[in-house]
Amino acid sequence: MKGSSKSSRVDLAGEKFGNLTAIEATDQRENGYIVWRCRCDCGREVKVSRKKLLRGTVTSCGCQIRMRHRKDIRGNRYGRLTALYPTEKRDKKGSVYWHCKCDCGREKDITEDKLEHGNVRSCGCLQQQTRDRIGETREKLHFVDGTCIEMLERRKHRSDNTSGFRGVYVKEPGSYKVSIGLQQKRYYLGTFHDFEEAVQARLEAEEIIEEKFLKPYRKWEQRAKEDPEWGEKNPFSPEDFQLGTGHFQSGPGDF
Repeated sequence: MKGSSKSSRVDLAGEKFGNLTAIEATDQRENGYIVWRCRCDCGREVKVSRKKLLRGTVTSCGCQIRMRHRKDIRGNRYGRLTALYPTEKRDKKGSVYWHCKCDCGREKDITEDKLEHGNVRSCGCLQQQTRDRIGETREKLHFVDGTCIEMLERRKHRSDNTSGFRGVYVKEPGSYKVSIGLQQKRYYLGTFHDFEEAVQARLEAEEIIEEKFLKPYRKWEQRAKEDPEWGEKNPFSPEDFQLGTGHFQSGPGDF
């Protein structure tokens, strides 16, 4: 009987293959070879065929390859953070945790992936300041039934969607869906095969909102400033303008 060896043993449970430890055999097969569930030293689990384990073709979940190509980001700045040094910690994808110092003085461990992709730009202080700023800004804005008047007036300058024109979205090549939002509702304006027609439909909808909603509101606002008592007794009511009753077809979704 031949001596025992990795190539002759069927049960690989508990054996080490580079950074991988075989845990258990699965019901899967790859080119006739049993696929094993393995745990990498970084903590991530992967499935690898018996053949690749024995031949040493795969020796990690992939984290070692990423580590070989890892950049030295020591001293680099990412928003308010400065990368100081790498730690021994890794996330599930094998990305290295870097010990960073924030401009506010706090220190925190953050993965290289999050730093490089801009997902984290502070220890958390930036988010808090942003929330505080939003709160201060919101106090200066005017809302009517959930619609921000200032944002409604400014959106005509936006073009941050798939077609390049506000409220016009590409459903598929040669097909454009048009919608507009008001009073926490999304109004469906139609689907067009011609881009210019789609844009024109959106512009006409904006004109209706301008004439039937914004101008009356500004007129009411001016009188309310001149006569606050009248303004309290006669609040600008969204019922004065129901966009869904005859103007456009109201569709599902929030604005």
